[in-house]
Order: sequence, then structure tokens, then C-alpha cells
Amino acid sequence: INLDSTKVDSIVVDSTLSDSLENVVPIVNVADSSDYLIRGFLNSKIYRVDVQAICDSIITETIDSTTTFIGNPVLWNENNQINAARIRAYTKNQELYRARLFGKPIIGQLVLDSSFNQIKGDYMDAMFRDNSIYRLYVNDASETLYYKLADAPTDYIESLTFITSVNMIVDFDSTQISTIKYYNDIKTITYPIDMVKPEQVTILQGFEWQPENKPTKKDIFDRKIVDSYREEVAKITKPLFTITDMINKRKLEYIQKNMWKDRFEIIPLERKTFKGFVN
Repeated sequence: INLDSTKVDSIVVDSTLSDSLENVVPIVNVADSSDYLIRGFLNSKIYRVDVQAICDSIITETIDSTTTFIGNPVLWNENNQINAARIRAYTKNQELYRARLFGKPIIGQLVLDSSFNQIKGDYMDAMFRDNSIYRLYVNDASETLYYKLADAPTDYIESLTFITSVNMIVDFDSTQISTIKYYNDIKTITYPIDMVKPEQVTILQGFEWQPENKPTKKDIFDRKIVDSYREEVAKITKPLFTITDMINKRKLEYIQKNMWKDRFEIIPLERKTFKGFVN
């Protein structure tokens, strides 16, 4: 079923390029005296509650708050998995807000069982809000495999759509694909799910679902909590110092003879100057 010029559910086909990657605001780097680099090599991992990543090497630069993942990086954001040859992530106020993906990246999203929505292109720009992806710009040689789910409460796959185009823009709602816009040289075909043959391609070249490799908090933070010795230490008898004991006794004697008075008044600045010292 050819759908080149029709609108199907949330998939939108468009022949213009008014909302392309060219309109993304450029990133400006401003140097600072405290700039530094952090490098991690061999089996590097990153863990946050909303973003996890693995790769061979990681380089973080504070000049522009960027982290570059090199060597078959895989990045997970909620239920989305991103594979690329290189990923450059930008943060602002300690939150991820943008990621540039190079080397024919692929974004995969589990739909049901072993069925995955997949998006591929020569390079991409992923935009994040509150650390969740909300828009994806795909440039050059865009490919998509998209499974349409039936409305709840049925929740089964109705159809599979194959789309190719030069460029595309994907919008996400709560990390789920909500709208896809395709631009230039669009080719699309949709099959009812029961007409998809076993020999048909349902995995884009280079895509591999890797949930077992997603790092956990325990993988990164392996510190052991040492048992407290507070109670044992509190039972130890405190040492008595002769001079301290003598001073306390002498103070008590002076207080009893009304010869001792603690003073709490604020001393004027001019009285804080002592002979032999410079104020």
C-alpha cells in the first residue's frame, strides 16, 4: 500500500524542509579560567537515573559542557537506545539538552516482544528536555521501520511501515514516537502485520538491541558502606590531662570566691590592638 501523499495516523509526509536541522541554534563555546578535560579509557561507562552509556573512551570538556563518546558508543534514554560511531552530548545546568550522533546512527525503541521501531540516517541531532528526548533531526539517507499499535486496551501491532527519505524530523511524547515528518524523495509502504513475511527485513543494518549492556548504578558506584564504630568509640574512657584538670579546679575555686566572671560583651575594635602586634 503506497502512502506517498497521504497522512497515516501520526506519520506525516511533507515535501518541504522548513523545519530541518539547518534551523537548529548553533552552539557557542566560551572559554573560562577553570576549564579542564576529563578522560576515561577502555570500557567506559556513565550512569544517571535518566541516561546511561557505554563506549571505549569518554572525553568531557568543561569549556562547552560536552562529553564525547568514542568507540562503538551506546546511549540509553528511557526506552530509547542510540547506537552510533561517535556521540557528542551537550549539557546545560547539569542536564542533557542536545546530542549529535555521527557515523550512520540508529535509534531503536522496543514496541512489543522482539519488535522495534528503528530510525537510521547518516547523522542526527537529538534534542532533550528535562533529560528526555523530545525531537530528533535525521539528515541524509533516512530510513524508518515503524510499528503501529492498536488502541488500548487491545495493545497489539496492527501494521509495519517502511519509509525512506532524504531527511526527517521525529517528535517524541513521553519518550514515545508521536510524529514523524519526511522530506524529499519519500518512499513508503505499509503492510498489515499478518502480511509481513518471515524473510522480510525487520531489523535495519547495524541495529542491535543490547539491554544486557546497559550499566546500572551498582556497576558504576561500587563503594562499600563501612559499619559504624560510633557506639564502640563512645564506650572508651576519655583521657584525663593533668593540666586541664588543674585549670578546671582553679577556675571552680575562683568562681566560689567570687573572683571569676565570664565576660560576653563585644570588645570595641580599638581595644583589640595589642602592643607588639599590628592591627
